[in-house]
Amino acid sequence: MRIAVCDDDQAIREELIQLIQKQVSDVDIVRYQSGEEMISAKGNFDIYFLDIEMGSVSGMDLARRIREQEEGVRQRSIIIFVTGYREYMEAAFDVNAFHYLVKPIDAEKFSKVFNRAWKEASVFEEQTKKHSLVKSSGIQQKLLLKDIYYIESGNKKVIFHTTNGTLEV
Repeated sequence: MRIAVCDDDQAIREELIQLIQKQVSDVDIVRYQSGEEMISAKGNFDIYFLDIEMGSVSGMDLARRIREQEEGVRQRSIIIFVTGYREYMEAAFDVNAFHYLVKPIDAEKFSKVFNRAWKEASVFEEQTKKHSLVKSSGIQQKLLLKDIYYIESGNKKVIFHTTNGTLEV
């Protein structure tokens, strides 16, 4: 699981990382001090912790960019805003934010929100591994369940409609 922490305040970045590591020890956390730095790094993460007010590229700009990159993808990353500004709460809904934490960070509230986010991200990750083995034209193939749009049957055939086309069995 990969987590990004983007905040222009180093003390807040370190506090968030410590709070995350209290919950899970084996996690890949990447820290960014600005939106520009995060954009240039071009990383993909399961969970994002974003400050909103950070200079020329805000956390809201980053969230919009993340959602644009995920367009057409079934799995979406989790975005949690950590900010001192309450007035952006409505805008957070526009980018499907998972939660909105207001600074100063309440450790107990953070713990509850992070646990829920971790569970949801874990379900997404687990779904990427599940598959079904099918035999077509004498060849056995592994179909990832996340790649199957739908399955239909008729005339003694099963047709899998997937991200890579159709497969008759």
